[in-house]
Amino acid sequence: MQKPNYQKMLESIIAAIPEGEAPKLLLHSCCAPCSSYCLEYLAQYFRITLLYYNPNISPEEEFHKRVEELRRLVRELPMKHPAEVVVPEYRPEEFYSAVKGMESLPEGGERCFVCYRLRLERSAQYAAEHGNIRVINKENGGVVSARNAGLSAAQGDFIWFVDADDFLLPNILGSLRDKTAETACDRLIVGGYQFTDCLTDEEVALSRQRKLPINSPWYDSVVWRSLLRREFLLKNGLNFRYPELTHGEDGLFMYEVGLCAPKSAEIKLALYCYREHSGSAETVVSAENRRRKIHSFVRIAEILLNYYRSGKQDSTTADKLMVFLWFALYEAAALPRRDAAAVLRQLRQKGLYPFHRPPQCTLTHAYMTRQTGWVGTILDWLCRHLHTRWGFPLMWLLQRPVQWKRRLARSGKTT
Repeated sequence: MQKPNYQKMLESIIAAIPEGEAPKLLLHSCCAPCSSYCLEYLAQYFRITLLYYNPNISPEEEFHKRVEELRRLVRELPMKHPAEVVVPEYRPEEFYSAVKGMESLPEGGERCFVCYRLRLERSAQYAAEHGNIRVINKENGGVVSARNAGLSAAQGDFIWFVDADDFLLPNILGSLRDKTAETACDRLIVGGYQFTDCLTDEEVALSRQRKLPINSPWYDSVVWRSLLRREFLLKNGLNFRYPELTHGEDGLFMYEVGLCAPKSAEIKLALYCYREHSGSAETVVSAENRRRKIHSFVRIAEILLNYYRSGKQDSTTADKLMVFLWFALYEAAALPRRDAAAVLRQLRQKGLYPFHRPPQCTLTHAYMTRQTGWVGTILDWLCRHLHTRWGFPLMWLLQRPVQWKRRLARSGKTT
């Protein structure tokens, strides 16, 4: 796995700074000597604030000695843009409380990581209190809970969901702001790039880019493709209503956004950089993750079937229904026979298998297989028939060699 090249990432950020400007930058400082090169280099481009929050240092005399050394360095180091030193009150009890019960652990172990987290969270809190960034700390309640927390806290005119491992091309927000003002839209659709694995170096990533088509049914389901007017969401009571979903929640959300007929505008430039890597929720291949996917996809298909039966008999509803049903069946085909049969029983109870494809469905591709050539053509055709009595059993049989190969690979790693 290719490791992120943070120097390259930094260089791309610096290159995007408009001439004559010096953005603010907050750095956490542990002690003076290790800050010297960072300060000398970054002060050429940024107005730096150094946060000296280190309740782990003891005794208190040592703490203040290091503070004075840091201040001396800042005074004497030649910097294009002067730096500021901020020293919160010395409170060692915060460190003691955080590492309680870890006193006997060796240096460099879990206690150190707790200390790192304590200091970085305090830095994030400082940034939230002294800038235009707001940090929300909450218990992990899943992706739906996190998205709703962001919706509740948002105060701007527009909301854009940017995943933690993705990034935006430099200097685009001004253009997006101008476009929303020009069109008075409720939804601004943007293009995107998709990267595989850990291509965080922009230069490498852009050389291997795959532009995501705006007219793809998959692309229409992702929430990051759209800037949404907050007033429009509030007026229509739109949020992520199904906390049990761990996958596909954005597809259902965007479908319900579409039901409210937002005034839409489009920028066909690819501005959003979507990273798909081996550790993401979408690509981790494990029995537990696959079962979570199936549960979510079956639930979404059930919800969309209810919409369809209630009168939403249009191509959009039919297409979305078939996509999520295919997703559920495709994942189920990789399960052992008994587990796959249980999924089929569940789908039968909900009236989703075998399923008659709605006449309004316009899909000509399943958008699931990544195979190319004649193999990809055959698999895509088969995926589009997973909802039939013969399509799923055939796909299940074709999946057996793939699953056996994965089992052998896993057993080889453990021996």
